[in-house]
Amino acid sequence: MSTLTDSLFNRHRPTPGPSPLLSDNYEIDEDDLAAFSPGVNGMGSLLRLSDVTNGPRPVSHASGSWQIWAAQPDTSWEQGHNADAAQLWLLPLSPSSSGSSPGSLYLPDLEAGQQRQPRMFYHDLDNPYEEVGNNYIVRIPGHSPIQGSLTVDGYIKLQFTTLGPGDKLRFHPGIIGHLPADFGFKNPVHGTDKKLWDFYVYAWCPGRTILPKTNSWLNDLVRMFDENEALRHAILALSALYLLDYSPKEEIRRFVNAYYQMAVTLLSRDMKDPNSQADSKGDDIIATLICLNMIDVVASEYRRPKGQVPRWLEGARQATKMLNASDPGHKYRRPENIQMNLTRKANIIIVARTAIIGIVLAPLDSVNTRKQFRWLLRDNNTEVHGVLGCSPKLLYMMSQITHLSALMFESPDMDTYPAGGEVLKVSIEKLRQGSELCPRGYTSTQALLDDCDLVGPDNVVDCPVKMTHLGAQAWLIAAQIYLLCRFFRLPRHHPEVRQKTGELADCIVRMPRSGRLFTAQAPFFPVFLLRFVSLELREQKIAQDWFETVIGAARCRSSVPPAYESLKRLCAWMDRKNPDHMNGVPEQIINRPAWWETAVLWLQEMEGTLCLI
Repeated sequence: MSTLTDSLFNRHRPTPGPSPLLSDNYEIDEDDLAAFSPGVNGMGSLLRLSDVTNGPRPVSHASGSWQIWAAQPDTSWEQGHNADAAQLWLLPLSPSSSGSSPGSLYLPDLEAGQQRQPRMFYHDLDNPYEEVGNNYIVRIPGHSPIQGSLTVDGYIKLQFTTLGPGDKLRFHPGIIGHLPADFGFKNPVHGTDKKLWDFYVYAWCPGRTILPKTNSWLNDLVRMFDENEALRHAILALSALYLLDYSPKEEIRRFVNAYYQMAVTLLSRDMKDPNSQADSKGDDIIATLICLNMIDVVASEYRRPKGQVPRWLEGARQATKMLNASDPGHKYRRPENIQMNLTRKANIIIVARTAIIGIVLAPLDSVNTRKQFRWLLRDNNTEVHGVLGCSPKLLYMMSQITHLSALMFESPDMDTYPAGGEVLKVSIEKLRQGSELCPRGYTSTQALLDDCDLVGPDNVVDCPVKMTHLGAQAWLIAAQIYLLCRFFRLPRHHPEVRQKTGELADCIVRMPRSGRLFTAQAPFFPVFLLRFVSLELREQKIAQDWFETVIGAARCRSSVPPAYESLKRLCAWMDRKNPDHMNGVPEQIINRPAWWETAVLWLQEMEGTLCLI
């Protein structure tokens, strides 16, 4: 840490301490991490962190030798508690400093009426699904129809039965009980639409999460089913696509294509409406994009060829633009305090998950993360969300890891970026995630592991609370590994990386891989990361067993099988090329091999952009 501090302040600190956690809500940008000429009293290079809007209030830290000041480059200094939040500078406390308490940081507030961000409007919103045409599903699955019965208890929850050859496929509800016959409808729906709707409500939605209050697919998207034709057809196409696997008939294939094409056509019309970008508008359009993205995720055989941006990722980026444009936060001095409606929050969570996780193994480009996803910091952002499996705040931090890595990659001579990485590292370590089942959460990984009672032959937990928090902790550890490997460029054999992979494996091995507690809430990306980074045979086997069990027991469409095949080829290539082999770790980050980016380049050339959602 002393070298990092020397680089930041051009002077030696005899008793260096960790970088302080400046704020709960902040964003790192290239403008915020710029080195300037020394100020008065020879204080040296400076670090600015913008969007610190939770003050004025003191924030304690360990070393007691930092203080926020405000200034313009090459001008006089004034203490930070009188400054505008857009001009914050982090400086070591000088012995002559006055007007502030040692060991505290004073965070300024914004002036009344000041806007944090300009009103946005996008003229380039395109529907990435227009290119598909009228015949999306071109063939019927080659396997035979179900005969007898089949129980599916993974990413969907139901039992199929047929009474005999030629009998119609029937399914029985999963964990969701009986609902009113007209649930989700203003007007009654009959025939094929009702059957597909029942499949969505009774079978598909229960497989999304074990947290009922934040099952956004059921609680929020259904609110708009009867109000937006494009969304209605997208949901019906999604259901029909799944049913086609269990009843491979030409009639169902035609249903999929008809519903899909109608959803795409209506979506293109709706996206051209300027009112869709008005404040707090366009949620139904965003929800339609979400459903079409999900179809592209699970129908991997119909994705774009490698070398092109996947439709599911392009769709998430278009939805992100709409969320930015319709965000009412530009009118308020503290947009993080805006109370969102449930539908908007659901859209934010699902879109951000796709857009952020979609680029962890993609080439770095700060355009993809610059000033994005700030709405994740609103509302109760430290509570585990059922769609994510972790808290929105942790997801936002992962986007900041990617963004800071891109800035470092694009401007390697900026010696202040390491300090931003240290801030993120401390922030993740301090994050405590609660849930609707356990609001206080757990203080540490070890405290969680000690509280887990393992049952059955597989020695896994049998409790929704433990399942939820093991998954959330797996995401937190995965974020730590991602920061260490991608930004700090630590090799896989580094002791800190190996410690974290061990903790991640201990969480994953305790989690069921099928059955009533297994849903799409399971930590897919953390398991992928464990196999990608780990060098220990035990940890590799835990990840491999997870993939093979999930693929074998799920018995439904998902993005797991193609990702696992790519992962196996990636690990085989890494073992041959051995990019992790190095004699020690250079002290400066820019002198360390960017082995993560080397792996990304291989993936892009050989596999394309991986879908890990």
